[in-house]
Amino acid sequence: MKLWILAENTAAAGNAGAMPTFGCEHGLSILAECRGRKILFDAGASGLFAENAARMGLSLAEVGDAVLSHGHADHGGGLPVFLSLNQSAPVWMQRRALEPHFSNRPSGLAFIGLPPLPAERLRLLDGDAQLGEGARTLSHVEGRTLWPLYNRTLLMEGEGGPVPDDFAHEQHLLLEENGARVLLAGCCHCGIVNLLQSVLEKTGRLPDAVVGGFHLSSPSSGQSEPPERIDAVADALAAAPCRYYTGHCTGDAAFARLKERLGDRLEAVSAGICLQF
Repeated sequence: MKLWILAENTAAAGNAGAMPTFGCEHGLSILAECRGRKILFDAGASGLFAENAARMGLSLAEVGDAVLSHGHADHGGGLPVFLSLNQSAPVWMQRRALEPHFSNRPSGLAFIGLPPLPAERLRLLDGDAQLGEGARTLSHVEGRTLWPLYNRTLLMEGEGGPVPDDFAHEQHLLLEENGARVLLAGCCHCGIVNLLQSVLEKTGRLPDAVVGGFHLSSPSSGQSEPPERIDAVADALAAAPCRYYTGHCTGDAAFARLKERLGDRLEAVSAGICLQF
């Protein structure tokens, strides 16, 4: 199994004559190769993911399925570019990902929902789904342990206007090949601790690795969760037999604190790198 990080908040350094320079943005996109098929997980905020894919010699036309983790623009803003480059792959998302979503920022309320997308290419889900052998989506995480504090700034459309988001539009991708089980998580808005518990309850086994953002910081304010909450998350992650690969919405300060507890079980990801399991 291979995972190419196409878009992330940071990028791998280039090397003249050996490695091109990769772009970065506040967003996430991962190209997975599992059991001989390619699946795109999120498409970043723009067409940057496609530019980085080209730099890595990857063809997005070969992708068989795309999965959107949730209805925020930093994960789905690049979908129009993907659909223009790939003429056949369906995009699997929770139905509610198409609803309007907002961020309550210091500058005011900002729309952070998805751009217009062609209905014929979308596969709208109301729960979990099997995407062929070795690939399934997992949604509707119910736990509220260590629910990320900065969720309070994220809103969805209600009857009388924006209301707190319940993240029923969030889903994750579980991949399995040759005994390795890898979980791709977009932002873990429902909490990484709750997500791992949900995977265990639904599948009977925790993943060997988790790749994605852990939502322990606010991108608009640049602040991290309180140290005691990060420590509690670190303790829970340490108790699970997983390796963790994170970046995006985890935040630098939170990552550094997690690293103190998890050591070499935690690694940072950047656009332009490839993980193999």
